[in-house]
Amino acid sequence: MEGQFEGSFSSNQQHCFPFQRRILQLVQSSAVDLVNIGGTDIVDGNHKLTLGLIWSIILHWQVKDIMKDIMSHLQQNNSEKILLSWVRQCTRSYPEVNVLNFTTSWSDGLAFNGILHHFRPESFSWDQVVRLSPMERLNHAFTVAKDQLGIERLLDPEDVSMDAIREVETLPRKFKTEDAVPGLSVQQNVQTEDGSSSPRPETPGTETEGDVEVGLLDVDLDSYQTTLEEVLTWLLSAEDTLQIQEEVSNDVEDVKEQFHTHEAFMMELTAHQSSVGNVLQAGNQLIAQGSLTEEEEEEIREQMSLLNSRWENLRVASMDRQARLHEVLMDLQQQQLQQLSDWLTQTEKRIKRIETEPAAENMEAYKEMIEEHKELQNDLEVEQVKVNSLTHMVVVVDENSGESTTAALEEQLQSLGERWAAVCRWTEEKWQKLQEVFLVWQQLLSDQDLFREWLAEKEESLNEVQTRNFKDSSEMNSNVRQLAILKEDMEKKRRTLDKLSDAGRDVIQLLQNPTAGARIEGDTEELTHRWDNLVQKLQDCSFQVMESVSDAGITPTDVAMETVASPVDEDLDPPAPPKKRLVETNADILQRFEGKTSDLLSWIRARKTSSQTLAATPTETSPDLTENLKDLEQEISAKEATVQDVVQEGRGLMEQLEREAENVESVRTNVDLILTEWDSCKREVRAARERVLTQSRVRAAAEELAEVDRLVEEHDRWLERSAAVEKCSEVELANLSGECRSRLARMDSFSPRLEQLFSGSLGAASSLKDSALLVSAHHASTLQQLQSKEQQVNNALAKFKATQVTENVLEDLEARLAALRKDVVDLTTTERAVEQAQSLCLQIEQTQQASDPEELQTWSQLSSRAREEYGTLHCILGCMKDNQVCLETVERWCDAVQELLFRDTTGLRDGENFHEELSRCKEYVNEMESVERSLKQMEENVKAVQAIAVPGLAKWGQDRLDDCQERWAELSAQLLSHQEHIAESQEKQVNLKKDLGEMQEWMAQVDEEFLMRDFEYKSPEDLEASLEEMKRAKEDVLQKEVKVKILKDNINTLVSRTAHPGGGFGQDLTFELEGVLANYNKLCDRLKSKCHTLEEVWSCWMELLQFLDTEQSWLTSLEEKLHATENLPESTEVVNEALESLEDVLRHPGDNRTQIRELGQTLVDGGILDELISEKLEAFNSRFEQLHHQAVDRQASLEQQLQRLKENQQALQNLQESLSQLDHTLTSYLTDRVDAIQLPQEAQSIAAEIAELEVTMEEMKRRNVFNLPPPTADAKTARGGTMLDQLQRKLREISTKYQLFQKPANFEQRMLDCKRVLEGAKTELHVLDVKDVEPEKIQTHLTGCMKLYKLLSEVKLEVETVIKTGRQIVQKQQTENPKAMDEQLTALKLLYNNLGAQVTEGKQDLEKALSLSQKFQKESAALQDWLTTNEAELQQKNSSGDMPADIDAEIMWANGLLKESERRRGELSSLTETSAGLQTLVEGSEAQLENRLSGLDEALGRVRTLTEDWLSAVLSHQNEVEIFDENVAHISTWLYQTQIHLDEAEQLAPTEKENSFKEDPGGAGRRQSACGQHQRPSRHPHDQQGARLSRSGGAQTG
Repeated sequence: MEGQFEGSFSSNQQHCFPFQRRILQLVQSSAVDLVNIGGTDIVDGNHKLTLGLIWSIILHWQVKDIMKDIMSHLQQNNSEKILLSWVRQCTRSYPEVNVLNFTTSWSDGLAFNGILHHFRPESFSWDQVVRLSPMERLNHAFTVAKDQLGIERLLDPEDVSMDAIREVETLPRKFKTEDAVPGLSVQQNVQTEDGSSSPRPETPGTETEGDVEVGLLDVDLDSYQTTLEEVLTWLLSAEDTLQIQEEVSNDVEDVKEQFHTHEAFMMELTAHQSSVGNVLQAGNQLIAQGSLTEEEEEEIREQMSLLNSRWENLRVASMDRQARLHEVLMDLQQQQLQQLSDWLTQTEKRIKRIETEPAAENMEAYKEMIEEHKELQNDLEVEQVKVNSLTHMVVVVDENSGESTTAALEEQLQSLGERWAAVCRWTEEKWQKLQEVFLVWQQLLSDQDLFREWLAEKEESLNEVQTRNFKDSSEMNSNVRQLAILKEDMEKKRRTLDKLSDAGRDVIQLLQNPTAGARIEGDTEELTHRWDNLVQKLQDCSFQVMESVSDAGITPTDVAMETVASPVDEDLDPPAPPKKRLVETNADILQRFEGKTSDLLSWIRARKTSSQTLAATPTETSPDLTENLKDLEQEISAKEATVQDVVQEGRGLMEQLEREAENVESVRTNVDLILTEWDSCKREVRAARERVLTQSRVRAAAEELAEVDRLVEEHDRWLERSAAVEKCSEVELANLSGECRSRLARMDSFSPRLEQLFSGSLGAASSLKDSALLVSAHHASTLQQLQSKEQQVNNALAKFKATQVTENVLEDLEARLAALRKDVVDLTTTERAVEQAQSLCLQIEQTQQASDPEELQTWSQLSSRAREEYGTLHCILGCMKDNQVCLETVERWCDAVQELLFRDTTGLRDGENFHEELSRCKEYVNEMESVERSLKQMEENVKAVQAIAVPGLAKWGQDRLDDCQERWAELSAQLLSHQEHIAESQEKQVNLKKDLGEMQEWMAQVDEEFLMRDFEYKSPEDLEASLEEMKRAKEDVLQKEVKVKILKDNINTLVSRTAHPGGGFGQDLTFELEGVLANYNKLCDRLKSKCHTLEEVWSCWMELLQFLDTEQSWLTSLEEKLHATENLPESTEVVNEALESLEDVLRHPGDNRTQIRELGQTLVDGGILDELISEKLEAFNSRFEQLHHQAVDRQASLEQQLQRLKENQQALQNLQESLSQLDHTLTSYLTDRVDAIQLPQEAQSIAAEIAELEVTMEEMKRRNVFNLPPPTADAKTARGGTMLDQLQRKLREISTKYQLFQKPANFEQRMLDCKRVLEGAKTELHVLDVKDVEPEKIQTHLTGCMKLYKLLSEVKLEVETVIKTGRQIVQKQQTENPKAMDEQLTALKLLYNNLGAQVTEGKQDLEKALSLSQKFQKESAALQDWLTTNEAELQQKNSSGDMPADIDAEIMWANGLLKESERRRGELSSLTETSAGLQTLVEGSEAQLENRLSGLDEALGRVRTLTEDWLSAVLSHQNEVEIFDENVAHISTWLYQTQIHLDEAEQLAPTEKENSFKEDPGGAGRRQSACGQHQRPSRHPHDQQGARLSRSGGAQTG
């Protein structure tokens, strides 16, 4: 305790009270709220209340002045709310900070850091603070505030981060509470300044002592009433607000909204709490002033009580709703988390299944995988909404769930977030991979399809090329040109094939599916195979064309020939030689042979590589390539003999090994490998030679091609410079004609050279084919231009001569030729135009023969035009005729199909011709392919006719074609549908007939089994079995109803589809169906009737049993009631209850018995269970008559007993009411501190009433009413005797209270209670005496001491009150013996002060003893463990007899242990000092502590002794090992010298060797002796190694 009670009444402190009261009055007059503090608190040094007063002063003057702007802006006068608003304004820019109060909003440290960062943003980084933990953030804020702003650390992070943080620790409050929403508790304080007793309720904080002792400020009644009305108005609105809040929802978002709404409501309650406290305080002040009348004072008390109760109810209700919202919100959010966890678990399993599934085998399966992944993505998007809701999760932390709950929730959220992120990441990556593979695979398939189409096109083009029987050079040149074009296209497409192969490999690698990979490889191989076939075919065609040209002797002069060379497959490298296997026998021969083969193979492979390099080297980069090739060939020729020798040697070795039955596979492998490599090497050399020669020829051909191209270019320049023919005169034309002939002759001379190049160099080198083709094309183009030039010149010359002669004839013929197409519009006009064209051609030919030779070209052109026109018209005529034939074919098929379909729609088919009609449908379907070909041919013919520029045929045949195609599409679809319909109808007809037959058989079977059989009912079991059997049959039949309906619907559907008014199909099937339906309905009716009859019989039987059981139960209950009403106690309630229960039982209706008789008679009349029913009815009637007669008699007797008990009870009740009223009056007087002196008349009246009640009690005793028990709420016998005995005790209690009423107050009892409590505390002082040094024992005593400390603190106020009241009684002489009471009060004060001093001193001693005991136990235990461990280890080392391998480390360890022993000796000294301090605090602990210290001292001595002994033994062993090492070194030196001597002797002759040994036979002994006498010989490296080995084995050999 802080001080003794006596100190509070010292004279110095009494002098301080006036000053304190004056200060408090001044502070309160300045409108500073003073709650919970008085002058006594300041004088006694109450730290918390004094700090609260200081904060109120700071809040009023400093805080309000600082925040004037905020106050005016917010229109607030509540300082706390102003400060909270200021904090929210400072932290508005920080979304992580949300300050709602001065408790939980500060526990995470963000609010403190937000305020500091608002004013000092450069001091620290906000993002780094956000990532810290709450404790770290709080510590950071307090540190920054102290270092940079000079604000002392008045708080610790642990104080603010508590789960149930108190608001006063963050901001001093006006009311001390521990609830989240501060509550109000009304207490009674009966002290007044003048000592009068008057009840006054307290304000939300307890009334200050200064208010009592100094006097109260004047409070106006009108202002009090105004303030009270305002507070009550707000309180009513707050209650309405709380009531209109909706019920807690089941939706998490709604609950969050309700939670935030209620938080705002709680903030409003907190803001208005001071208003309620002010009203209560003002009411107390008004009552204390004594200026009110009794009615006004009573009214104020009632108002205060009403206000306090309504405030308390509102607070409790709001707290309950807040708790409910907390619980529901956390449960709903936990459900959300669990649902998300379950969904993630299912999704992870789904992902695992997707990952374990094999890759798709084809594109369709792969598209299904993509669709499945899209479904997963859609599910993710749907779940994203729930995840977004969880991101705004509200975490509620209360006193029941601390940081561990929050940490667990955060860990759960983090885990779910990581799992969600992993699922999203996998989904995105999987989608990207699927899209990548899909695009690549789809592109591959598309490219393969395009390549297949291209191959098909080229194969078709190649098939059309003519390779033999050419008519002239133009036809040959045309075919050769086609082959050249094909070759060029194939060269361009070669890269496409390679790309397809690479793309296929990429897709296989991405898919990782063997089946899909095999399919892709098969497609690639198919394309490659077709490509190879096309190349081979192209080569064959080229070869055949060249042969045909050679055989026919035709020289291609216009277009150069191009042959296609087939690709030459490169020789693959031979496989790697297998591993050689050594033979154990003839190992040397095999080794040498393998060495030869290895060297030879290396040489062959090197030359092979050289030949490949030569073949790949261009002749332009290496001019001496031929020389290098010759050198290589010479080396090959020179090495051939060596190869033959090695092969012969290998074969001989093989024969030798075979004779010896050894394995010859390795030799054979080597020989075969040499031969293979040698042949391959020679092939490579030949190929290199061919390559080099080919390159030489190609280079010469390239030079010649360049020369030819240069000469042709010169002719091109002449053509460009020559004048136009139209501008030349006749002479100039003649000169120009001669120049053209000259140049044409020179150009013709280039053709043999080009032909030679094509047949020679270009046939072996395809690299010049493009250049040759360009030169050839250039030559042909220039030659054609020269020929054209010459022809133009000749034509121009001829025009001068024949222009006038042929002009009219030509114009006439040309006009007739141009008019041929004008009238062509159909087949007839086309035939007529063909005839006209034919006659025109004949006329032109006749005219041409008779014309001048110089005009031959003109007539030839006209003839060509006429023949061309004739051919065109003839082609049109052929297309029209072909189209007419196809049209007739299509129309004939369409008419037949339409007739067939028309017969179907008109019902011209009967049921027996299904097969014939189906055959006709199949026949027409088989003809669809040929009809479709005819349609395609018609389309081609129409397009071909329309493509020819004939005005009248621009839209010929299109309408007929469109009609035919439309009719074809419609009729073909109808035919296929009709065929399917006919087949389906035929099948359905067969199945339906079969179902009808099965249904008839089943109905006959059911009728025979259930309806034709008679049943007998001898027992209930037989009846029940028959009923169940009939029900099953009925259910089976009713279940068949679905099948019957389906059968009916199918038949009706089939008949409606196939039967028409014109035909009679379906009548047989419908007739059979009607018969089945009639039989089925008849069977159902019969079964229902049979089953219904049995059900009624069974129902009657069960109803009879039910009525019998009901009545038997009623009879049983009646019999139990009769037994229960025997020997009842004399109690009105018991008798009344028994009578009522009996009457309730007797009110049982008699309808059941009537039903029993009727049901029994019905069943008996039907002959069903008649014997059993008669027996049951007879037993029931007999029992009913007996029990009913007994019950009527018992009812009459209970009614008489009840009437007698009620009369006695009324008398007791009147007496009890009088006693209760008198007790209530006396109790209220005693509670209100009203005594008999104040109300003398009331005292006399009470005394008279008590005397009258005593007389009444004696009279009731004489009437023998004492045996009635008292009534209780649960109708059980009350303890404490009868009701009369209780009334007597009640009367005695009233007499006692009357005696207390006659006394001034119950002061003596309170004083005795205080004394009893203090005496009880005195008896517990033994807990201050400690006899044991164990921390647990001391902690037990300290706990008891703290209980005493708390008890004295709690009783302090009561003791003070009793002493003050007693002093006043003594001073006013209100007791008979004032001196004795004064002595009792002085003794009570001294007892309390003595107890306080002893408990405070004992508490300090126990705390100190506990600290010393814990320290002593911890240090002694650590020292004891160290001593025990090292002592055991030393004893083990000394007793083992073995020495360690590392002696130096062991010596270092022993020395370290000795040093550690010295340090531990210091710890023992510290323990001795601790023991001395503990001995002074704990009596009788000297022997125990000394024993423990002496034991530690002895153990420390033993450890030191054992360490020294072990160190001595190790040092001795070290000396022995060093001596042993020296001896080993001597011996090693001698052995080394002896070895040298022996090695030298080995090189001598035998005689010299013998003499050498004879010269010094005892040398070894002398050397050994010398080695033994030598002290420190120099060590050889081997000797040092032996020394180390000797140390390692010293423990065994020493």
